[in-house]
Amino acid sequence: MFFLVSLRDIRNLYFMDQENTHTASQTIEQKPIKKKNLFGRMKKRYYLFLFVISMVIIFGINVVGKYERMLNAAYVVNQIGVFCRQSYLWGADKDTFKVIDGGPYAKDSDSVYYGCRKIQGADPITFQYLGSKFKSNGERPLGASYAKDKSHAYLFGSRIEGVDLATFVYIGGRYAKDKKNIFYNDYSYGYYENGKDGRTLDVDVVTFQYLGGEYTKDKNDTYYKNFPIGGDLSTFQYVDGEYAKDKNNVYEFGGVYIKKAIDPSTLQSLGEGFVKDKNNVYYSFGFEIVKGVANPAAVYPIGKGFFRDTDNIYYRMAGKIEGADLATFEVLDEGYSKDKNNVYYFMRKISSLDVQYLGGNYIKDNLNVYRYGKKIEGADPASFKYIGDDRYAKDLNHVYIGDSVIRDADPNSFEYVGGAYSKDKFRVYYYGRYLKWANPAKCTISTINKYEWTMLLNIAFRGGI
Repeated sequence: MFFLVSLRDIRNLYFMDQENTHTASQTIEQKPIKKKNLFGRMKKRYYLFLFVISMVIIFGINVVGKYERMLNAAYVVNQIGVFCRQSYLWGADKDTFKVIDGGPYAKDSDSVYYGCRKIQGADPITFQYLGSKFKSNGERPLGASYAKDKSHAYLFGSRIEGVDLATFVYIGGRYAKDKKNIFYNDYSYGYYENGKDGRTLDVDVVTFQYLGGEYTKDKNDTYYKNFPIGGDLSTFQYVDGEYAKDKNNVYEFGGVYIKKAIDPSTLQSLGEGFVKDKNNVYYSFGFEIVKGVANPAAVYPIGKGFFRDTDNIYYRMAGKIEGADLATFEVLDEGYSKDKNNVYYFMRKISSLDVQYLGGNYIKDNLNVYRYGKKIEGADPASFKYIGDDRYAKDLNHVYIGDSVIRDADPNSFEYVGGAYSKDKFRVYYYGRYLKWANPAKCTISTINKYEWTMLLNIAFRGGI
């Protein structure tokens, strides 16, 4: 029978083959066992953690407030450099960096950028953005993708091969064309991810027309996105949103709409997402009927979601505003309106006195101050004024964030600094919360970026700001 017997000490391992008893015991050299320095490893990991956090703070966290120039919803330039969606844009020159024609492209003296990505080989001198400008709220328009320079055409910052640059133009919506092709951009085909050519459509280039939304036509057919839908060519027209019509039908998302009896001959857009026919006024997504409209043929928009006809004022889906005086009715802002008798917040009467809209959804009359139609208790209307950032206001006695008083804030010296920060001569505030460690004398638009680091440490080690 064969088995091994083994022994060991701190330095050697001994074994004996019991089947071959004549074999002498042997020793095998074994390296000394090192004791693990757990403290040293933890210390290294701690310093590594601090370094990573520092880099995140400097280059990755919310740096609103330290910006010197906010170029659009994506780009900001400060004394450190260029930031794209709150991340540092490596290599960008802050002194020459600018957005191109209000679109998603930007450039500096050496390079062109699409979003947070540098476009390799693009020429900043001849580069042209061809699409629509971004909206004020940062929303991307349908055609915010096409561009060209002296050498290439681009879609989502990637090259479109085989384009005739001299005739390449943007024609609306998701569409561009040159003398040979119609190009259609669609995220579902992966152009943004892999930079393939813009999808060319099998249509007649000469007669192709963009109508609005996702609807187009040429001499042969009508189309929704890139799909033929067989509408009547001579009468087919875009209405609003995802809707179009011809003499026979109303179309929703390219298909014939059959859920309600909409009259195509009288269907027309009122703007702001509303349409009407001879029978009703509708919210154009789903044709939901606006309540209480007696004379749809006479309805027309007066701005910011309000409509009127010969007899009444209406607000969006809520319908008629009871008792509104047509002759003196005036749209203010943020859902507020007034006539000679009353002030309204959406459909609700909130005052019978003359009012002043201040901004930030604050409004006041001689007796009260309101925000979102709700009275702010204790506010002094005579001295009440809006400060900024859609949330800060003050009067003779108090400082407010929204409709709440900022405790102990000094109204005489209070000011909005930037981002989430405000201050008075005694304190610095973060969204209205007092920062005990911050110095108001040093709190400026160009220095409050340092507070982000301090706040993160406070949150990490003290559990609060």
